[in-house]
Amino acid sequence: MAESVTVLVDADPLVYRVGFACEHASYSLTWSDVDPAHRDDPDYDRVHTAFFDNAERCEEFQRLLALDPAEVLRERNITPEPLAYCLRTLRESIEAIQRFVTQYLAYHGQVPGEMKLFLTGGNQFRDKLATIKPYKGNRDRTKRPYWYKDIREYLVAVWQAEVCEIIEADDAVALYQWQTEDLGSSIICTLDKDLRMVPGHHYSYYKQKAEHIGFEAALHAFYTQLLLGDASDNIPGVYKVGPAAARELLPAPLPEQEMFDVVLRAYEDNMAKHPEKHAPHTDPLSSLIENGRLLWMLDQPDRLWTPPGMPEASLSEWLASLPPEDPDA
Repeated sequence: MAESVTVLVDADPLVYRVGFACEHASYSLTWSDVDPAHRDDPDYDRVHTAFFDNAERCEEFQRLLALDPAEVLRERNITPEPLAYCLRTLRESIEAIQRFVTQYLAYHGQVPGEMKLFLTGGNQFRDKLATIKPYKGNRDRTKRPYWYKDIREYLVAVWQAEVCEIIEADDAVALYQWQTEDLGSSIICTLDKDLRMVPGHHYSYYKQKAEHIGFEAALHAFYTQLLLGDASDNIPGVYKVGPAAARELLPAPLPEQEMFDVVLRAYEDNMAKHPEKHAPHTDPLSSLIENGRLLWMLDQPDRLWTPPGMPEASLSEWLASLPPEDPDA
């Protein structure tokens, strides 16, 4: 009998991907031409409004007419598809994941079992942990799909998605995969490249690509990420170290202590060479630890990432040690 594999879906990207795909944005520019004979009387101004079906055309028009941004009203208008259409698209996206995963697992002599979906809730620990830069501080967290709330409610009601507090959805799928009996009895389905630090089966429902990642390759991916940081989450890495430089520093997996030493030296050298690019309250080791804890997908429910050879750190104890939050802040 074929082995059953639990299908773990990081559903956060689905909410945004499907939600934004099921709405149409249009843009308008409104500006005025002042009547030279009546400069002090706005009643004589001639008001113009132009409409555009995408932001690029809107920006190009504004540039060509040399319109002063301070004197132009720019508006973004959203026209959503009907909710029923959006939820049908979401269902079809989940069913497509099921079909592809079924084909991939069949190649390994396995079959899909239970599907578990996870969504990120509130009170996230990384928001409190980040001191160098605000976690995801470069994102507009108010920019959400029109049907954001309805999509999440549908995923919970129909697909029994679990809403995660304190930890994120990608932590939840990582935790589950780490704690299965072996690293082939579950499969992570996501768009998030950060989850490649978790060994086992993976499926990217954006690239429609599945693979099995071994333990050494997963750990190498994490230490490479420590060099690069994660711009999408506003987590800094080593200044001026991009993918090519990271490959030179860590071209292949090594024992963990050796990879840690390489990364720590990179932080030390970089802080010495570019002190102005680093937060003044940090040092190389504390910066590395903070970035590591922000980047690391949890492998134990109550364990923060800690460098090799150092005492383990408890997530719950760290949270309990924080001063109470000001409700009026």
